Amino acid sequence: LESPPSARRGPGEWATESRPGSANDMPKIYFHREFAEVECEDGVDLRTVALDHGIDLYPGLLKYLNCRGKGLCGTCRVRVVQQDRLSDKTRAERTRIPETDPTVRLACQTAPYGDVDVQTFPRVRQGWMQHQCYQHLVEEVDAEGLNARATD
Repeated sequence: LESPPSARRGPGEWATESRPGSANDMPKIYFHREFAEVECEDGVDLRTVALDHGIDLYPGLLKYLNCRGKGLCGTCRVRVVQQDRLSDKTRAERTRIPETDPTVRLACQTAPYGDVDVQTFPRVRQGWMQHQCYQHLVEEVDAEGLNARATD
């Protein structure tokens, strides 16, 4: 069974035809903490886009001690609410990111194919935050964070 030419693929494996939707529009990426909106080419991963535009993904010494986009270290985590506009999760993402927060992705393994909002340095939600007695805290954080922009 072959997928259609416009189907999502992994980073760097985009179809030669244009994306579904508009003909030549490039995806826009809005980085929340940096208040930066940038455009990128199809198939370029979020790590490359961020570093090309001077946006830090790595805290402290991890700027120098990382895997350089190979998906081995898991230090380039970002939060993206619009999961339907991203490439599918790779094996590296499934093994290095806990399942408690499905919006956290590895920037080096994630390619956007539509407009997305990205939060750098996300705080990974722990399992205890899923309990019903803590849901009001999670909802307050979400209301102030990415979900407020996603509904605009």
